[in-house]
Amino acid sequence: MTHSIYTEADTLDELRDMVRDAVMCHFGDDDIPSLIRLHIVKDVVIAV
Repeated sequence: MTHSIYTEADTLDELRDMVRDAVMCHFGDDDIPSLIRLHIVKDVVIAV
């Protein structure tokens, strides 16, 4: 089963911590998945 959980961070290291925290908050202690798959989206701004 797939769950959509959103978070954001400024660095990849910070993102790892934020993802773990978001998953713990979403699932609680008993249902935490053993693996987490990330879909990373980067917002790029281009000056013209």
